[in-house]
This record gives sequence, C-alpha cells and structure tokens, in this order.
Amino acid sequence: MLTSSMDAQTRDTDEVSMKRHIKGVKEFINNVEDFDDKKIEEYMNEYCQEDDNFNEIEVVEKPKRTLSEEQKQKMKDGRKKAKEAREALKNDKKDNESVGTAESEEVAEPIVKPKKARAKKAAA
Repeated sequence: MLTSSMDAQTRDTDEVSMKRHIKGVKEFINNVEDFDDKKIEEYMNEYCQEDDNFNEIEVVEKPKRTLSEEQKQKMKDGRKKAKEAREALKNDKKDNESVGTAESEEVAEPIVKPKKARAKKAAA
C-alpha cells in the first residue's frame, strides 16, 4: 500500500527508501489522534504528499565489526578445549561400554515415556 502511494506521488521506492519510509509511516500513524483503520490508505497518501518526509537524510554506515587478536585466540583456545573434552568423553564412553558388557549380560529394556493426554477443546 505504501509502495502504491509512493508511486502515485512519484517518490523513490528503492529498498533503502522503503526501509526508511516504513518506519516513518509507522511514526506518522502513531501520531494520528483519531486513528481509523478504514482510512489507512488516506494516511499513506497524506504521508507521501508531505515533502518534509522525503528530504534527503544522511545515511551513516556502521564500520564493520572485527575481532581483536586476543578475542580470536580465546575463541581458538575454547574450540580446542571443547574438542579435547569431546574426545575424552568419547574415549571414556568406549571404556565404560566394554566394561559394562563384560560384567553384565542382561539387556536393559528401553524406557518408554507415556503419551501426554491432549485436552480436547470444547466447541463454543
């Protein structure tokens, strides 16, 4: 709806403009005292007719975030510790399985969880 209103007023509808104006329209509508959802198209047209909403705004680009060498090293150390922990757990598990099968020949029954009863919605 905003795009059609902007096209009718020969306003730019490129992606950057649309992002900016979607926010502008939301603020514009929030400031309307007697808001009526049946008049939403009129509000869009009113927003697009006002030249103050379309003055050039300087877009400030944020610098790309970079990690410091210290942060990179901490991440590398963390990954290394996690890998070692996984390998130790894996080796521990293998050792326990071999001991467990030798001590006991019984096979454990799988645990079956009971199904939850679903509440039936009453027809209104």
